[in-house]
Amino acid sequence: MGKIEIKQIYYFVEVAKCGSLTKAAKVLFVTPQALSKSISQLEKEYNCQFFIRKNHNLILSDSGRQFLIDAKALLEHYHSVDRRVKELSGIEPGYLRVAAAPDSLGSLDIDLFKKFRHLYPQLNSDYIELPDKIVEEYIETDQVDVCFNINKLPNQNEYESILLLHSELCVVTRCNNNFLNNRDYVTLKDLENKKIVMKGELFKKFHILEKAAQTENITLNYELTSDTTLVLDRIALPGCIGIGTYAYRYVPKNLDDKAVPFKPPLPWDVYLSYKKYKPLSKPVQLFIKFIKENYGL
Repeated sequence: MGKIEIKQIYYFVEVAKCGSLTKAAKVLFVTPQALSKSISQLEKEYNCQFFIRKNHNLILSDSGRQFLIDAKALLEHYHSVDRRVKELSGIEPGYLRVAAAPDSLGSLDIDLFKKFRHLYPQLNSDYIELPDKIVEEYIETDQVDVCFNINKLPNQNEYESILLLHSELCVVTRCNNNFLNNRDYVTLKDLENKKIVMKGELFKKFHILEKAAQTENITLNYELTSDTTLVLDRIALPGCIGIGTYAYRYVPKNLDDKAVPFKPPLPWDVYLSYKKYKPLSKPVQLFIKFIKENYGL
């Protein structure tokens, strides 16, 4: 048996996930030719055809599906050993990149990242705020190491996700807008004749609400804007409402603010997520440990 490198196993797993050499190459920052050569070497080494080529797509063969199970287990074991050795040696290589939507971190502790930097000033770290859907793209394409995301990620089986906060969406009004007076909950049907003022399609609130409305065959009327101040001004008007998050002990910032949850509930859960089979640098490990300890996990 020849020498197989761990990166070849990692390449195989990524190609299997993407179903395309071109797509996998973009994620791994290598050429499609390099990936093709790596896969061919694996197939030659084990005398198996792992992929079936069909219409420019790569589909796993029976042997490929079995090898994928073993490859993922091997990578998980390798990364576990790698982490333990680095912890023993005290090595702190790498760079920490974190992405979060402002709403997700605002629901937790806006100073989390500042506290981590204060605790580990010697580590290289970077934190960026992005719309919810862009956060998902950044973690998917390895532009960040970890992210704070809303609800489960696409291809969730590829990620480790730690639940930090369980909440749900609610309807919000302000000042003299009395739509929520004497209501304990709101249904989507109640919103049919209202104008929903909220941020747009790059944010999960919109997608959660719209998916639920489509399921119930209800058409909702939106006014989409990126201006938070405009949202707050508009939801004070009769006929307009906003969409927020509802914690167990909701305390309005203003006595005239009101927030009522949906029935049935529309979950809004905040997770810390990172890829299962990607090597974790020491800064990333420390950040995950810090978050877990901060939330008693």
